[in-house]
Amino acid sequence: MISSSTYSYRLPDGVYNYFASASGYKSSNGTVTVSSTTTKNLTLAPMDGYPVTITPGDTSHETVEVKNSTTDQTAVSVVNGVYTYDLADGDYTYTISRNGYHSLFGEFAVNGSGQAITTTALSHPASSSAKWPAFRNENSNMAIESTSTPQGSWQVKENWTKSLGALGAYGTLSTSNIIIYDDYLYVAHRTWSF
Repeated sequence: MISSSTYSYRLPDGVYNYFASASGYKSSNGTVTVSSTTTKNLTLAPMDGYPVTITPGDTSHETVEVKNSTTDQTAVSVVNGVYTYDLADGDYTYTISRNGYHSLFGEFAVNGSGQAITTTALSHPASSSAKWPAFRNENSNMAIESTSTPQGSWQVKENWTKSLGALGAYGTLSTSNIIIYDDYLYVAHRTWSF
């Protein structure tokens, strides 16, 4: 339980950003307008789970995404590029991303306590000759493109190094084929619903 605390500042009139945090509590941030004598009361809500902080190697350019088996997790705060999550016990995966670089993937488990994860900066740029370098910064790694799907080989040129798979009935590679490009292994997966 946090005891009440008072902080006093001498500031000229204006609008200021504030951020308040305490271990085991959800952080609070916003703006306060100072005019003459101004008071701002804050109440921090307790975390539902355990605090997990993830610090990417390049906090200025890299982003963090955390998922469990069913949903994306929302950070309770992002301060100076450090992401803090309020997570219940369970297994999680994380993705560190930066536009134009190959992402970093990892996993961790929360089991009765919080933890701090620090990664190294992403250092493997995606090839500029790829049709979808870094998969258009889409963290689910689906190669989403705003153009129409090609109808055949006469409408597309693929830059893959090697494909490990056979052509399907329509002369195209099936979605389960493995592709090696730029010394990375990619596997396409699609779930069909009827």
